[in-house]
Amino acid sequence: PWAQVALGHRLVLSCAVAAGTAPLSFSRHRGGSGTALGTGPRLQLPHLGDNDSGHCHCRLSHGHSVAQSVPLNVTVLALRDPRAGAEP
Repeated sequence: PWAQVALGHRLVLSCAVAAGTAPLSFSRHRGGSGTALGTGPRLQLPHLGDNDSGHCHCRLSHGHSVAQSVPLNVTVLALRDPRAGAEP
């Protein structure tokens, strides 16, 4: 899966599980990083920058069990001024 988002726009990532018993712990990660971007079933990144492109995934923990989502490839697109290449 992939997503394209314009530079400066927001991205909302949601994770869900079909079945499970509490307590469930969600976290989101970028690339191979062990550092969590956020916790909880929903993460909002309000203003995407150039460095926000890449793969991210959700990780769900329940006791000693851990499941990971398929990575989402996020591409941040720079908006180009259509007048930039125009002749005077």
